[in-house]
Amino acid sequence: MYQIGNDALSARDDALFYTQRWNIEQFFRTAKQHLRPT
Repeated sequence: MYQIGNDALSARDDALFYTQRWNIEQFFRTAKQHLRPT
């Protein structure tokens, strides 16, 4: 496996994962609001 920059790579992947997860949560929140207008 790659040893050089492994920590930086995993940190970048974690940031990307959390960003995508946050975007997905925001998407479902707005989708629920559009599906169920109150």
